[in-house]
Amino acid sequence: MKFLFIFLFTPVFASSQWPGYFYSFTLTDSSGKLITVNNKNYTFTPARPANSKILLNVLMCGDSITIRFYEGYKDFDRVQQLEIVRANHSSKEAMVIEFPPSLSGGKEKFYRNLFAGNLIFQKGIYKIKIPKTDSGWDDLQEKHFCPDYGGVDIYYDISAFQKQGLE
Repeated sequence: MKFLFIFLFTPVFASSQWPGYFYSFTLTDSSGKLITVNNKNYTFTPARPANSKILLNVLMCGDSITIRFYEGYKDFDRVQQLEIVRANHSSKEAMVIEFPPSLSGGKEKFYRNLFAGNLIFQKGIYKIKIPKTDSGWDDLQEKHFCPDYGGVDIYYDISAFQKQGLE
């Protein structure tokens, strides 16, 4: 009977919680032209912390315009970085996007998939901003798109917190 219980309920648990979380965003250049991970003039490199076995990845959503940054398995409490380098004929410019841990405040505290909106490529470091209060987390709107490997398509919209400015 014990094995029957495990067999019947394991798939439910396995598909209901995907390890890790996603940040999604669109990226344009200063003239408004869309940048994707398929653009040959740009390279997208997740920065893996030293001595970490964290899995980081950059993928495109099915809409072919939204970039999805995946952080999973370990080190959820760390700020993660994605370096985007634009190579022009004789020079290179780099933008580093810093993603804070997505452990939310609010009524329910859990790691959330977050949508940061449209970011504009600029040389320097850009820090993704998240709500600072419980009510800010509770008031986030859900967006349904870009399902993960388990079929979860819920992202919480933090785009209103993003004011393009580099540090």
